[in-house]
Amino acid sequence: MINESSVVIVLVAVLAVAFLYLAAKLIRFITRFDSETEHILAKMRHASDDTEYRTYRRELSCHYLCLIPFVTKRNAPRLYQLLFYRARYAVKEERCDGSAHILAPSVVGACLCVVCLIGTSWAWFTASSDAAFSGISAAEYTVSMQVMQGDLPVVPEKGTNGEWIVPLTAGQEYRVTLTPDGTAGKGFCSIFFEDKYYYTEQLTTGSLSFSVYASKDSDLIVTPNWGEAGKQQNEENTVDGSKPLGTKPTVLPPDSTTDSLPLPEETSDQSGTVTSGAGTSTEPVSEGTQEPEETSSVETAEQTSVDSESESGGSTEEKTSSLPADTEPTEPESTGI
Repeated sequence: MINESSVVIVLVAVLAVAFLYLAAKLIRFITRFDSETEHILAKMRHASDDTEYRTYRRELSCHYLCLIPFVTKRNAPRLYQLLFYRARYAVKEERCDGSAHILAPSVVGACLCVVCLIGTSWAWFTASSDAAFSGISAAEYTVSMQVMQGDLPVVPEKGTNGEWIVPLTAGQEYRVTLTPDGTAGKGFCSIFFEDKYYYTEQLTTGSLSFSVYASKDSDLIVTPNWGEAGKQQNEENTVDGSKPLGTKPTVLPPDSTTDSLPLPEETSDQSGTVTSGAGTSTEPVSEGTQEPEETSSVETAEQTSVDSESESGGSTEEKTSSLPADTEPTEPESTGI
């Protein structure tokens, strides 16, 4: 640390000495140059004729040319011939050393100062903070959205962050069309549908149409994004219009065959009327036809009541049997007890 500081001090000292040396040389050069210039001017003022005056004038020009780097007193005359060539006979210039000639530069400088002061004052009092300015506008990427449910249009809702929100009904099919607009050179859309994100390809020109099948009541959210989707996009979640979002519901074809229903049981009463579950059929039963094994409860009850009367009363029992439907049973005669 000490060595580094000492080196820095030495470098600063060397630079200071070099600067002082160069400053001294520059001051010495300027002083010598001014003295030589005054000496040549004095010779020009005391010139006796035009030839002597032209000689001193040429010497003064070469003296000024020596200020150019790499120009010395030996090559200055040749450079003078190239830059300041004049005719052989030059007329002696009349030098005016009056007060007007001396004060003219001062007057010109004062006039310039007055003009600058007036301009500055005018700008100060006329400047306003309400001056128009040009704003910087960044690139913007937006999309317009059209949704159709069959032949009926569905109006999407605009979100607070520029996204589109479409309410979906379960079991319905929707057709969505996205059209890009804005000033951005590249952009895509992220689609949130049934708890899953989908992404479109670069959508800067034209339009993109795709179908959506809703399996439940939910919202379809489309968000435009500037730039590229990046690594989060793959083949499964890319929307290019070739495949729909969601699963299309399958509709079963109508069945042409119906299951055969069991026929209702048929019952027949005493009068020969056949009754079924579907309706009543009035088909008489022939006398010669054997009755079915299952007899009606009416006939059984009637026969039981007749037997009980004949046993209790001691009268002539007349048992009734099954008669045809058109024959009425006869009443027993009273015995007159």
